[in-house]
Amino acid sequence: MLARSLRVTSKPKKSKRIRNAPGATRTRLSASPLSRLKNSLDIYEFTAADEIIAAFRMANGLPVSRDPDLDIPISPLRFGAADEHAAKVTDLVRIYLGWRRDLAGTAALSVADAVLMTETPLSELDARAKARKGTARVHLATALKHFAALRGNVPRGARNWKYVPPSPTRKEKAA
Repeated sequence: MLARSLRVTSKPKKSKRIRNAPGATRTRLSASPLSRLKNSLDIYEFTAADEIIAAFRMANGLPVSRDPDLDIPISPLRFGAADEHAAKVTDLVRIYLGWRRDLAGTAALSVADAVLMTETPLSELDARAKARKGTARVHLATALKHFAALRGNVPRGARNWKYVPPSPTRKEKAA
């Protein structure tokens, strides 16, 4: 009697119909580079990345599936709320275009575009540029911090978040 109670029961086997049914196997979707970077970005950089993607979509007339102010619950409708929303959108796009103008021609802008818009992994960018590992991450952080500084979304006491282009050397001035 004791032997019967200690017997290990096995799971019932699946029939071949269930096992071979279409859609039974799920393919694994690769995570976007931004979601993979979520753990390595601080909240200011992640917020900036989210706003850059939203502003890019707004500037190009693509649908945006989120509120431009980071999914903060929308307050009850009131007279003039549409004007406030339009002002937020306009402000975000204006800052986005100024950010692109400030970083034009830099490695920081090309890395930010590759990671945020085309979802290229940072390791691939480092390999393509034949740079040491982590170089693309530094360029991405520079671009995101500059956008956060332009938006006014920086931690208290933060310095040097705005991108300052290197000053020209004497040889470049003479040319």
